Amino acid sequence: MNWKQAKNTVENLYDIPGDWLKIEYFEALNILFRVENSLRVFVYIILKNGFQDKWKDLSITSDDAENSTIGAIAKNGLLKTKTTLIWGLY
Repeated sequence: MNWKQAKNTVENLYDIPGDWLKIEYFEALNILFRVENSLRVFVYIILKNGFQDKWKDLSITSDDAENSTIGAIAKNGLLKTKTTLIWGLY
């Protein structure tokens, strides 16, 4: 990705390229991030309390696999993330 630099026009004022995310969106994205993480923790707590240590072996359907376990899907997602970080694939 070709990121353009912000230009310092006047002291503490910058001209930001048009393809950058506007400052007004940061708070909305921060709230969305916190809600998503809260939901993840909530689901984890429910599964952990209901199924103890076997929660990772629960069978579910996802876009990646017809019928797989939570643990297998998580490992696959982690592998994809590591590959993306190492090789810079998008």
